[in-house]
Order: sequence, then structure tokens, then C-alpha cells
Amino acid sequence: MLVVSIRIGLLLLAASLCTNILGFVSLSQVLGVGTLFSGFIFALMYTLVRVLDLGLAIVVGSKWFQSMPDARSDVVDGGDGEF
Repeated sequence: MLVVSIRIGLLLLAASLCTNILGFVSLSQVLGVGTLFSGFIFALMYTLVRVLDLGLAIVVGSKWFQSMPDARSDVVDGGDGEF
């Protein structure tokens, strides 16, 4: 999937270069900026997920979290048996 995405990005950048050579400067800018912006957004989202995953793993593995009592179902639904 990553290799295919990289190839599509390179294809879009090549198309941007070709449209710039042919004189379609606005289309070239849209293709180039859109491709680069989507790459940066992908890197941002990937980093965000990795950081949140690491933070969650640290919290779940901590002694504080493991010492918390398990939730009981009667506390959650009010104890009367009806929702």
C-alpha cells in the first residue's frame, strides 16, 4: 500500500511538471501543492496515531491503572435492571 501511494505521488508530481512545461501553470500548482500537502498530512496523522498509541500503552501498563478496580455492571446500568 505504501509503495503504491509513493508511486501515485511521484506520478502526480511528474504530471505537475508536464503541465508546467505545457503552460498550464495553475494546474501544475494545484497538482504539486496538493501532492505535497497530502504527504505532510499523512505524516502528521501517522505520527499522531503512533504518539497516542504509545501514550495509551504507557497508561494501561502503569501501576496506577492496573490498581483500579474493575467496573461493575450494576453501577453502570443503575442497579434496577432496566435501561
